[in-house]
Amino acid sequence: MLLIMTFNSYYKNWLSGLKKQDQLKLIMQILLFSLVLIIFVVLLAQKINLSAVDLGRHIKNGELILNGNWEIFNTNYYSYTHGDYLFINHHWLSGIVFYLLNLLGGMTLVSLFFVANMLASFLLFFYVAYKKNGWEWPLLISLIVIPVIASRAEARPEAFSYFIFALYYYVLWRFDQNISNKKILYLLPPLMLFWVNLHVFFFLGLLTITAFWLKYAYEWWLAKNALSQTKLFLLTKVGIICGLITLINPATWRGAILPLTMMKNYGYQILENQSFWFLDRLHIYPPNLYFKIVLSLALLSWLIVIYSFLRNKILPNIADLFLWLFITSISLVMVRNFPLFGLFSLLIIVNNFSHLPLPEKNSKTNLVITLILGLFIVLILQGSNYEYWQSRRNNFGFGLTPGVNKAAEFYQYNKLTGPIFNNYDVGGYLIYHLAPTEKIFVDNRPEAYPTKFFTTEYVPMQDNEQVWQQQLAKYNFNIIFFNRNDLTPWAQKFLIARVQDNTWVPIFVDDYNIILIRNSDQNQKIIKQYHLPSEMFYIR
Repeated sequence: MLLIMTFNSYYKNWLSGLKKQDQLKLIMQILLFSLVLIIFVVLLAQKINLSAVDLGRHIKNGELILNGNWEIFNTNYYSYTHGDYLFINHHWLSGIVFYLLNLLGGMTLVSLFFVANMLASFLLFFYVAYKKNGWEWPLLISLIVIPVIASRAEARPEAFSYFIFALYYYVLWRFDQNISNKKILYLLPPLMLFWVNLHVFFFLGLLTITAFWLKYAYEWWLAKNALSQTKLFLLTKVGIICGLITLINPATWRGAILPLTMMKNYGYQILENQSFWFLDRLHIYPPNLYFKIVLSLALLSWLIVIYSFLRNKILPNIADLFLWLFITSISLVMVRNFPLFGLFSLLIIVNNFSHLPLPEKNSKTNLVITLILGLFIVLILQGSNYEYWQSRRNNFGFGLTPGVNKAAEFYQYNKLTGPIFNNYDVGGYLIYHLAPTEKIFVDNRPEAYPTKFFTTEYVPMQDNEQVWQQQLAKYNFNIIFFNRNDLTPWAQKFLIARVQDNTWVPIFVDDYNIILIRNSDQNQKIIKQYHLPSEMFYIR
């Protein structure tokens, strides 16, 4: 309490020492910045629907690795269909982090850590934009890009990549501003050692080094000055070290080249890996609207840069252009990259728009205009895609969505046993609750299964009754455990058929999952106790 009172007294004395106009500017800056931070946290703070995400599997990975289970690194350990299938676990270290967080503070701490990690990534880019351009543009553009950054409000290993990418850019920016900061470059190799084991996006670090290397090479080619040559030499040395460090992972050189090979064995198409154009045609991905807005602003900002070059001969930043073109390209190809695009576009749009002539920087007028425009933008964004924002508002918070673990608790309480036939979405959930005791049919890692498995077994057995009967005879399923919100055509068709099939009896259903048990003699006791009448199910 004494510390708070002392700080409060110091703050009042400091504020009273400022001119009234400066006090007003400071208060407005604080209000605007607070608005940005509140909106950012509110949009990112989403409760975890564990039944349809990867997080459960990551946590189980961490638990088993710390218990000495090395099979996690290179085999599909959790599945009874392809348990020996070789693949590279490129985010094993993320699993350890998530496991320890869950051990210390449950899923609430995991949620808080995710939001804090995303906020730190955002603030690093915001800080660079602010240092180069003042307050107004960063505050205004932040309100526009935040919906894109928050399009994937789910605790995933890729969040580590956003933060380390932001750190890489920040370190290289500091070095770019002043070569005397060259020692800061040696933060990059140890960061790469973590990154290559946290998430497959570690290649962004090498790409960022390459972008600044191209900038210095271009500057040296133009001017032949010693400073650019020195920067080029230092960055080359650090880049080679970082490249060699990518080999320090459980899969060595295979892990280092994984970004080039990973998508070659993706037999199951998932929404997050679809292109912007494909989803835009189907009108099924609301964040596309906000991506369009940010992309349009970014393109407009590059036109301003081109105009500035033609008029004033001010060269564009080669590093920024190179990185933005790459990040935009992978975001158009896969919507999973939207947050990365939003984070980097904040910096790009602010830097490029700063070429526009404005009144005196940091003036009271600019801040008033920024406040009015900011509130207007918030109202417009909130008014668009109403159902999308309503669903996110209903899911606001930290930790797990209420009741999401009931299906797993029911399964364990009644000592049910497999073989389980489960759908893709619920795989990570079952791994979290049942592994290593119970193996599952499939989980949400397409790269951990042969392509043929999805194309000739998993999808056809839900879509074709004859194939289902063949696979039933092959695997002798005892339990069907499905995430009932799987909206793929084959999943819905399959669930309707099974509910109407006397061979199977529904014994549990909630907002997330449905469990059916085989109508056999050994299951009659559990069926009599929990049988759900067919009248409670309907098709809509």
